[in-house]
Amino acid sequence: MKKLFLHAVFCLFFAGLFFSPNAKACIIGDPNLPPEIEILSDPGNCCYGSWAGYVTGKVNNVNTDSVGVVVFAKTDYYYPQKPFGYYWLTPDCNGNFSGGTYGGRYYCAFLAKKSWNPSAILYYLPAVSEPIVAIACSTLGPRYIDFGGYRWQVKEFGNTKFEPGPNYWSDSEENVWVDGQGLHLKITFRDGKRLCPEVMTTDFLSNGIFQYELASPVDALAANVVFSGFLYNTTVDEYDIEWSKSLACLPQNCLTCPHNMQFCSQPWNVAGNCLCFQFSLTGQYSSHEINWQSNKVTFASFQGRFSALGPLIQSWTYTGPDIPQVSKRFHFNLWLVNGQAPGDGQEVEVIITAFVYPGHTISVQKATWGGIKSLFR
Repeated sequence: MKKLFLHAVFCLFFAGLFFSPNAKACIIGDPNLPPEIEILSDPGNCCYGSWAGYVTGKVNNVNTDSVGVVVFAKTDYYYPQKPFGYYWLTPDCNGNFSGGTYGGRYYCAFLAKKSWNPSAILYYLPAVSEPIVAIACSTLGPRYIDFGGYRWQVKEFGNTKFEPGPNYWSDSEENVWVDGQGLHLKITFRDGKRLCPEVMTTDFLSNGIFQYELASPVDALAANVVFSGFLYNTTVDEYDIEWSKSLACLPQNCLTCPHNMQFCSQPWNVAGNCLCFQFSLTGQYSSHEINWQSNKVTFASFQGRFSALGPLIQSWTYTGPDIPQVSKRFHFNLWLVNGQAPGDGQEVEVIITAFVYPGHTISVQKATWGGIKSLFR
């Protein structure tokens, strides 16, 4: 019994040394320079839901009186870790931090102002913006690609199905890649699973005109397949251009049913929030635009490329109540209704040849990623 008591005292003392929220505040580096954070060690991909060990790292250019570190473990989602009952880790005066964690596929450390209230769950890795001042992830962290002048995070949920669909989401180079043609998204069948792709800008963007160009026959997608280019903040704060023969469409929203394309200001199931229609491509290319303004959202789609624009396919202006002005990420995704196989049983690929956000000045929550030193794939 005495040994157990002494062991408990030692553990509490150890916790106080490394995890106390009341640790001495220090100025580390030069607070006038961009804050930096890096992960030095972590438990690796292991033991989901069980105690795994410690994430250690280092910060620089901060005053620890106002900022601290919160460690997240990524399994299906990102979960903040609570060593000894609370989120915050205070680096020592050399900038070192250490935090206990349950197992995950990988781990991320957030350097943030202590006014931040960490969510109990994050579905996506957020951009760096107040009150989060820097993020570092272990080397198995999220995959990023560069396309159209922006950095895009590739969605991945491992062995867990997630909406829309629900589906399995893969960040593999078999599902998402960029080459001379543009950005490729592909649904593949591997190891008994249908794997879907989605990408999203790391920047949160303000209202304006968003344009993209496709080099794929999206008018002829097989049953159960959905492709979309859209602005997204939440499921009720979203503007979509979407292609599918299999999505539900309220009769009062339709020009013709069945349909293979729709413009929507979410939520989709509110009368008047979607326009559904049938169209056919006359060539390989099509061009599309979402013009998001303070009092309206205008959607337009054209045959051909932006450099040689063809006839208008359809346009529509939404002026209803569902036009929140909160900044949004731009997404592209290719997925399956209810996770069901494409009607033709084949793998599916869509090519986005261009993405343009013209005439803007600066994105609202620019994800510069500052002085993050950890490497991303």
